[in-house]
Amino acid sequence: MKKAKNKNLRRAVGFLALAALTAGLAAMPLLAQQSAEPEAYPVSILSAAAERRELTQALSGGGALQGEEALSVTVPEGVRLTELLVKNGDTLEAGDPIARVDRVTVMQAIADTQEELASLQQQLESARTASDSETLTAPAGLVKAVYAQAGDSAEAVMLQYGCLAEISLDSRMAVAVEADTELRPGDTVSVRLGEETLEASVESNLEGVLTVTFPDEGYTPGDTASLTGPDGKALGAGVLEIHSLWRAVASSGTVSQVYVKEGQTLRAKGNLLRLTDMGYSAQYRMLSSLHQEYAEQLGELFRLYQSLTLTAPAAGLVTGVDPDSPLLLAASEGAQVTLLANAPDGSDAQYVNFVGQVTEVGSDGYIMRLNPQFLAVTDYTDLSGVPRDTAAMTYESIYTGGAPVYQWDGSSWNSASIGAGDLMLFAGDSGGSIVWVIRMGSAELPGEPEEPEEPEEPDNPDPDNPDNPDNPDNPDHPDPDNPGDSENPGGSGDSAPSHSGSGSLPSFGGYGGSSGSAGGSQQQTLTGPVTVEVASLVPQDFLTIPVTVDERDIHSLALGQTVQVRVEALSGREFTGTVTEIGRIGASSGGSSKYTVTVELRREEDMLPGMSASVTATLGTHTGVAIPVAALIQTGSRCVVYTSLDEKTGEPASPVEVTPGFSDGEYVLILSGLSEGDTVYYPYYEALES
Repeated sequence: MKKAKNKNLRRAVGFLALAALTAGLAAMPLLAQQSAEPEAYPVSILSAAAERRELTQALSGGGALQGEEALSVTVPEGVRLTELLVKNGDTLEAGDPIARVDRVTVMQAIADTQEELASLQQQLESARTASDSETLTAPAGLVKAVYAQAGDSAEAVMLQYGCLAEISLDSRMAVAVEADTELRPGDTVSVRLGEETLEASVESNLEGVLTVTFPDEGYTPGDTASLTGPDGKALGAGVLEIHSLWRAVASSGTVSQVYVKEGQTLRAKGNLLRLTDMGYSAQYRMLSSLHQEYAEQLGELFRLYQSLTLTAPAAGLVTGVDPDSPLLLAASEGAQVTLLANAPDGSDAQYVNFVGQVTEVGSDGYIMRLNPQFLAVTDYTDLSGVPRDTAAMTYESIYTGGAPVYQWDGSSWNSASIGAGDLMLFAGDSGGSIVWVIRMGSAELPGEPEEPEEPEEPDNPDPDNPDNPDNPDNPDHPDPDNPGDSENPGGSGDSAPSHSGSGSLPSFGGYGGSSGSAGGSQQQTLTGPVTVEVASLVPQDFLTIPVTVDERDIHSLALGQTVQVRVEALSGREFTGTVTEIGRIGASSGGSSKYTVTVELRREEDMLPGMSASVTATLGTHTGVAIPVAALIQTGSRCVVYTSLDEKTGEPASPVEVTPGFSDGEYVLILSGLSEGDTVYYPYYEALES
């Protein structure tokens, strides 16, 4: 019995499980039907009239605002500062003072610069008479034209053709036509040259001018080329030009040899032609350029001498100031702070000064009489206290050095010439070199001084006798190692001018060996003036934005092009910028190259470097019949629009195939299939939910 009950119980449970499974299977289609039933989305049917519109073609990008490149504020090498007048973070206007300079070191720099100018002038004279010939080289490219032939005057060829030869740097030709087309850089068009048809690539389509390029297969610049778009529509005709042209030019000389011919491919720095009888050689032009640089530095040094103040060349924010700069005199060991001070005993003299009168001027120097006493001069602009007694100028000498000669006119220093009778002040440094000569005026030349009588030599002089004039212990015996000895006016071991007696005139100047004959050889100057940075000025007038542009769009931009700029932190405001630089070296990214374009804009007070900004460049406008982009339906390779409403369902009907054109993202031009005034209908979903 018990076994029978258990058996019936198991049978009942099995029937219940089977019934539940059957019910579940029966309910599954219903559940599936409910889950597959689409949810109703709010939808509206909109209409729009096909109307004539002007659509703008634009290129957008973004980047961070960057400050301008800093300007370096420098002084010529050797000039020292006595005081810094600014600190980092100060904002200056052009002309504001930055530092005080030391007059002594400025005058020394003037002398050094004048010496360089004299050396360069001598080298210029040598280069002027040297054999002047030059070989012109050209960058890598295809030789398109050679106008100069052996024996031609370079000047005559330049007047006729504007250059001596023409090189195509990229071996491509270009054609530009005025065309209203939506073609973009990289698109392909057909070019008709006489009986030949070839393919060309669109380089740019900017402001109604379409420019295409193609490989140069020996085509002639100036020929007419006709362009046809990919749809077979004629785009216009233009003149064939060399795409990237380099011209060889020269201002003088005769062509002695031509190394290339038309159609030849040159490697980088390839020889083009040789010129002779140029009048001025390449060496002469280099020296002339250096001479100009030193002349400009000399002018700046004279301005520093007059004002003793270094000023800001432009407005900007001060950076790079070192309060412990080695340029400061206080930071330099053993520096002389006293300006142009000379102690009479020579112990701490900056310069050794002599007064003299020129008696005769020659081609390589001049003869003069000197006062043997050296002087202390505290200000070279005021020489009223300098003795001018020509009777005391008893020592005759000759000077053949090249130290510059100046004269103070009461407000500035000017170069001066030397003539017989002129009174001069000679300033020498502790190294035994005359650094400059100052003309103080002129006076009547005195008569010839009488020759001093030769002292009688004592019989059997006793060197140990203190009264013996040759005894070093005799106070009347001049000690050449004593800088305070009146018979040794040079001081510090310098050889002073001495009385000539009946022999040849002693040489004055160059007594340390640094000043030579004006006709001697000078070491060639190969570098320009050396300067040392005192501070940097970051201009505050402009900011720049580096924008990354794809290779397909880079040719759509041009230098000087105006763009619109929005700064994220300054919402609601739009600014105007200018394209100032277009990168020519791309970086590969994502299968295409990217180029950097620099945009410059005037800085507003609340703009700061680092702020995010967006740039929009308008590339052109396109006019035609347009409809909203949302009304355009893509079905496979066809584009259609609905031109009516179904009366029963109220849904768009009557599809018409159209040909779309340029789109600005909101509207699209319709090239065919619709006429102005036609109405199109399209659904607009008010909300989309997943």
